[in-house]
Amino acid sequence: MGVEDFLKQTFGENTQADITSFVCKYCNPQQYRANVQLRGFDFNERVLGPYAEYVKEVITKKEGTDMHFANAGKAFDFVREFRKTHDCTFKKTSSLVTQRKDGKKVYRPTFLLRKKD
Repeated sequence: MGVEDFLKQTFGENTQADITSFVCKYCNPQQYRANVQLRGFDFNERVLGPYAEYVKEVITKKEGTDMHFANAGKAFDFVREFRKTHDCTFKKTSSLVTQRKDGKKVYRPTFLLRKKD
C-alpha cells in the first residue's frame, strides 16, 4: 500500500495531498560540506565534543586526522572552539565542488589546524 492509497483509505476518496520526498542535509551519506584537518594532534572522540553529531567521517592518515563535517558552519564553530584551547596555526582554503544549474559555483572549505612546534 502506497502513501496515496493509505490517505484515500484513511480520509476518503476525495483527499488530495502534495507529497514531497527529500533527504536532509545531515542524512545524505555521499556528501560532506567541509573538511577539517588536524595535524600534530592526537585525535580522540572527546576532541569533537558537541560537534560529534555533525561529523560524517573521520579519516586517520600518517599526516594527521581529517574530519568531514555535514555542516560548514558547524565545522567553523568547531575550529573556533578548538583554537581557543590549543596552540595551533590556522589556514582556510576552498575547493570547487560543482556548479549549480543557475551558474553559481559551489565550494567546499578546508580548515587546517597545525600544532605549533
